[in-house]
Amino acid sequence: MTPRKEEGMTAPVVLRNLTAHEIVLHAEDGTRLHLPAAPAVPRLIRAGGSTTDLTVQAVDGTAHPVTLTVGDRVTGLEPALPEPEEGVLLVTSRVVATFHPDRTDLVWPDDLLRDEAGRVVGARLFFQLPGNWLSGLHPMALNQRLD
Repeated sequence: MTPRKEEGMTAPVVLRNLTAHEIVLHAEDGTRLHLPAAPAVPRLIRAGGSTTDLTVQAVDGTAHPVTLTVGDRVTGLEPALPEPEEGVLLVTSRVVATFHPDRTDLVWPDDLLRDEAGRVVGARLFFQLPGNWLSGLHPMALNQRLD
């Protein structure tokens, strides 16, 4: 979905947050728009693959066991994305938007703002990949088998 241009601005669009986090968008006019977290968040469904046991070192030097799963392929989303609607942009994670290169209504927060502790507290803009960006895309995002 590409919003229409009107006097240097786009026609207003509705933003629907499909992430597990409240999003605070810092608009160019100084307004803070709060998008509440979604009650159901689309997640990638993985299939196949293998697991590996890792030992990871913490900052304090202690070692801890962690399992790494390497997926063979991604088969879809659960729950599924809503159907596209005119005038509506869906705010998703970058990974969900990348998994659906055919959708032009998916955006993710970008130009993130952080507090003193490094925690994300807002975003200045949303990012959307152009419609014809499939070349060079990671094969997993195209729902292909990784060899």
